[in-house]
Amino acid sequence: MFPSIRSFLAFSYTVTVLLIVSALSVGIEHIVERTLHDSIDGSLKEYSQQVSQYLVSDTDTDIAEQIERLIAVINLGRQSEESVQLRLYGPDGLPLAPTISDTNIPDANPGFLKRVKRPVLQTVMLDDGSRMRVLTRPVKYGTEVLGYLQVGRSLEPVDRILARLKTILILGGAIASVSAGVLAYFLAWQALRPFSRIVEDTRKIGVDDLSKRLPADYGVLEVNRLARTFNSLLNRLEKAFESQKRFVADASHELRTPLTTIRGNAEVMLMDPNLPPDVREGLENIRGEVSRLSRLVSNLLMLARADAGQVNLTYRPVNLHDVVLDTLKQMHTSIDGLSVRLEREDQVMVSGDADQLKQVMLNLLDNAFKYTPKGGSVYVSVYAEPPWAKVEIRDTGIGIAPSELTRIFERFYRSSKAPKGAGSGLGLSIAQWVVRAHNGRITVSSKQGEGSTFTVWLPLFEGDSTYNREEERHSSAQTQSLAPNL
Repeated sequence: MFPSIRSFLAFSYTVTVLLIVSALSVGIEHIVERTLHDSIDGSLKEYSQQVSQYLVSDTDTDIAEQIERLIAVINLGRQSEESVQLRLYGPDGLPLAPTISDTNIPDANPGFLKRVKRPVLQTVMLDDGSRMRVLTRPVKYGTEVLGYLQVGRSLEPVDRILARLKTILILGGAIASVSAGVLAYFLAWQALRPFSRIVEDTRKIGVDDLSKRLPADYGVLEVNRLARTFNSLLNRLEKAFESQKRFVADASHELRTPLTTIRGNAEVMLMDPNLPPDVREGLENIRGEVSRLSRLVSNLLMLARADAGQVNLTYRPVNLHDVVLDTLKQMHTSIDGLSVRLEREDQVMVSGDADQLKQVMLNLLDNAFKYTPKGGSVYVSVYAEPPWAKVEIRDTGIGIAPSELTRIFERFYRSSKAPKGAGSGLGLSIAQWVVRAHNGRITVSSKQGEGSTFTVWLPLFEGDSTYNREEERHSSAQTQSLAPNL
């Protein structure tokens, strides 16, 4: 869901702050609303008490004077700064006429009024959608109920204050959440910087050089512990790889002599014209298998030396066209039932080791011949495409599955559709190593059932394409030992 730990931490912090701010906002709004309501309720209670006392202050006054006094009180209430509204009901629960007009307090139910024994506070909805806080209380003279009094104040000012407060809280919460998210992202980035450093340092450690180690101090205890653990793992890997390299090198070296002896003895025995046919066939099979094993051992030894950085490449100007022609001549016996054509034959010069470049062409052409059925074609082109010299080998063979294209250069990897005797799976690995050692690359494109195209890219020789033997002797003296690139 989250592309990185940094994003997850920033999101978590933001959501946490948003929840806290939301809870605080709800609490603040509730407290403010309760405070405002308590203030209004207190003023209504105080005002109703004063009005009630005023009404019963003189019970001997006739009805006309009481009404005039009541109207005066009502007008006084309407003119007050708090906009208190009044309504008076008789003991039967019916409103008195002088208090009906110019008031927004809705009519009270007589049954409700008769049940009122002490002040009752209510919030009522008016016809215009606004709210009003209303206090209802009985007006008593002694134990006698003279009537009922309602005093009310509109809650519209309170609602405006709450709406404004809500807007402020929402904006403040949004700003706080965004700020928290940005701050959290920055803090997460700061906290994870040592891990980014350890990732970058780890990427510098390759199979070709396991002697490198991570720094011991990244400034963070947990990261330092991770670095020490990783270094311990590298120590074990280095020992395992070194043991494997020594084993492969030693085994390859030790196998060459007995294989040569077996092949020599088989060839000597095959020289006897009196051998029975079945014995001759068996010896020929032995010679073929020994030849295959010898090539495998040579390839293993080559890779072992490459891993150890013991392959010396001699750089000199090389005519790539001549290398390809020599390779084709050497492999003419392998072209059985295939059509091989040179489509482009440019005279292209590169700087490199002629023997190793020839090995590249041998491996690529051998691969094309083995995976192209009889009657198929192999097309070879040599041409310049500055700043590159290119050798293109295209066949009409079985092709390579898309899922296998990324693995064909792995050691010992063989296609699932490889024909019998197709090889050990080391040829393309060796070819890739040699080309990379010459600062070049190999690309491949393929379509199943139609064939494959391997293209070797090598830097063009920076100099005159014609050179004499004296220059060749001088250039051949320049030898460079390259670290492996596989």
